[in-house]
Amino acid sequence: MNKKLTLTILAVIIIVFAVFMGYKNSNTKGVNPIKIGVAVDLSGYAANWGESEVKAVQLAYDKYKNEISQPVEFIIENTKGTGLGTVDAVKKLIEIDKVQAIIGPTWGDSYQGAMPIAEKAQVVMLSPSSAIETIQDKSTFTYFFSTWWPEQSEINALIGHMSTSGIKRISLVNDQDPFDIQIADLLESEIKNNGKAVIANRNTVTTGTKDFRTVIAKIKKDAPDAVFIQVTDTSSMGPFISQLKEQGLNIKVYTTPDAENTDNIAKFPHAYDGILYAFPAYGDDPHYAELIQSLKTRFGSAASQGPSFVNAYNAAIMLFEVLKGGARTGTEIRNELGKVNIQGVGIENLSFDTNGQLKGVKFIMKTISNNQFFDVK
Repeated sequence: MNKKLTLTILAVIIIVFAVFMGYKNSNTKGVNPIKIGVAVDLSGYAANWGESEVKAVQLAYDKYKNEISQPVEFIIENTKGTGLGTVDAVKKLIEIDKVQAIIGPTWGDSYQGAMPIAEKAQVVMLSPSSAIETIQDKSTFTYFFSTWWPEQSEINALIGHMSTSGIKRISLVNDQDPFDIQIADLLESEIKNNGKAVIANRNTVTTGTKDFRTVIAKIKKDAPDAVFIQVTDTSSMGPFISQLKEQGLNIKVYTTPDAENTDNIAKFPHAYDGILYAFPAYGDDPHYAELIQSLKTRFGSAASQGPSFVNAYNAAIMLFEVLKGGARTGTEIRNELGKVNIQGVGIENLSFDTNGQLKGVKFIMKTISNNQFFDVK
């Protein structure tokens, strides 16, 4: 080995050692770190949600890392987008890693098995993508919070657009996921109460369905003015819309904020064009544009922005706010989260109601055209 190469290797070793020691010192500072679990789907149906949730937590910590008196150690666990995977991830974070709080889980409303575990251990779970209304007997889970918006606000926006668009008959399609059933139930109830439209038919399909031809034949027979669809598996939406057009049904298609997903648009280009959906009025807030720019700067222009990205950021800053204030135990964190009232992104005041759900979320209608998201004027 020549002398020049030896010196080069030695220099690299010194640099690596110095970087490691600097990292170690910056994260210890003579005190134990605050351990925060991040339980997200990284390989299942909701992987694009989970990936963007992790990025949002990192962006939020960039803002708060110098304001919290102790270093924060993040432990990321993959829930795999299943009930069992969610339980395993949360158990590991609580029992092995001894975390003081958990951001997540992704789709906690669909995978509720982890809630009793966190409640018994008195560890807060703060989910960016769980509808509180779907959770049965929420009063028994006092350590569970969600920055997912109230579903009633979303339904009201959908009903409003249907009314002004002259929709008289609508068909509903949903799969067997608890969230999707609940959304369709709420919409059906509001349509019946509103009295300006009727349900032409409602069809529940198996989660993961790709062949909707039988369902669409029933829809076509009943001749609705529009159809609403909500399915968990994002790879099902493209086939549904394509098959709808193949059978000659040129009608309005409504869905939920799940449609605003950059990964889905990339995987199914133009399949979503023309679809209508309710979405929080994030565009009215300059902080939203700043956050999206931060995402692109930190992770590159192609960084995924899943439907719960903003919610994950808001969840993280709410948690960091109470850590900044000195809360450390699960009970302290739970109690202080109930008092938080700070500026959010897309939401003027971040605060929870007595059920642990966000308050005061404004919705607008949006559409997709040429793979781009637009407000409905």
